[in-house]
Amino acid sequence: MNETMRAVAETARDFLSGLVHALPECTLKNELRGLMLKTTGISFLGLANKGDVVLQCGCWKIETVVKWSRAVGKKGRVIIIEASEQNARRQQEDVARRGITNVTIVNKGVWERHGTMTLQVSDRPARNKLREQPAVSDVLTDDDYQGAERISVDSIDNIVKALKLRRVDLISCTVSGAEREAIKGMKTTMKRFKPRIWMRCVLRDSKTRRPLIDSVISLLKKNGYRVRRGKREARRVGGNLVAYHG
Repeated sequence: MNETMRAVAETARDFLSGLVHALPECTLKNELRGLMLKTTGISFLGLANKGDVVLQCGCWKIETVVKWSRAVGKKGRVIIIEASEQNARRQQEDVARRGITNVTIVNKGVWERHGTMTLQVSDRPARNKLREQPAVSDVLTDDDYQGAERISVDSIDNIVKALKLRRVDLISCTVSGAEREAIKGMKTTMKRFKPRIWMRCVLRDSKTRRPLIDSVISLLKKNGYRVRRGKREARRVGGNLVAYHG
């Protein structure tokens, strides 16, 4: 896709996301999100509503923080859960410098329980992942990581409880292979608040070699969620999904 076509596609995505954003929350709105994910793609504005409480699990770009902050508005709240101490510190500094008041940074990795694990660190932060997780990439090996650091991990349920959140409207996960563990660690949150869920799953199960997205979808359905999968991506074993309870 050339630059002109990419710009047109992004404009269409953002325009449609804005229309979806303006609709009241309902089943139709969730189905429109699923349709957009499969066709034009969907932006932060299309996923979130004004006043939402959003959990972003895995986040290294300050631009992502800013977009979530704007999408939920002054009455909303964004919780950024980031495993890398360096990334979390930079985001905290940027949030303070920009005067953003509706964002909280939590420096932890997302897992199914509290503990300590090893974060493999890449020169491309989007590739950072937990060494112990049972997931592998088709294109990356341990040799592609420049270092490792011991980090604190915790479940979404524990983090929600620690922050004393009274609602959770949306959980967005870019956790590089820890999607199943993230779901297992947020069962109470799913049951209590029934948040909408967006996930990106592009790794394989290290034992079965099957795409993780298959077992992720199965787990979500077992917890009462309807799942809509995004368009298939060239040279990727998985992709994006959106899910809602009901």
